[in-house]
Amino acid sequence: MRIIREALLDLVASAFAAVLLFIAIQEIARQPGLNTAMLGGLVPVTTHKLPWLAVIAAVLLALWLGARAIGGQRGTLWGAWRWLVRIGLWWSAAALLLFVGVAADGVFTRDLSDLNWRFALGYLAVVVPIVLACGIARQRTAPVRGERG
Repeated sequence: MRIIREALLDLVASAFAAVLLFIAIQEIARQPGLNTAMLGGLVPVTTHKLPWLAVIAAVLLALWLGARAIGGQRGTLWGAWRWLVRIGLWWSAAALLLFVGVAADGVFTRDLSDLNWRFALGYLAVVVPIVLACGIARQRTAPVRGERG
């Protein structure tokens, strides 16, 4: 259960931070005269850029505090490295699971000659080494006995 909790926390936290940073940067870069907002009007249009700078600062502070907490006594950089390895592992594992689901659906609904084999093999050639590299790095950066994180 602990590994599932870690995976879900890493996926949700990184996705939430990425979406917030994306929206904030887009709103800062938006021309002042435009009336359109991000996400189809879900985010209100403001002419002020300071709230978006505050959002960026808050997200970066939260990421720094998370890396600091994961790093423990080894420091923030070690925590950031461990967190990036974990995020790489879980996002690539999620991409691999999504690929397996789509490939299984394609096998049962289409002829084998209709499948895009070059894309499928290229995708696997990229994702599988990332999963393996991040899995190995996660094992090597695991906390030492007696160390929290």
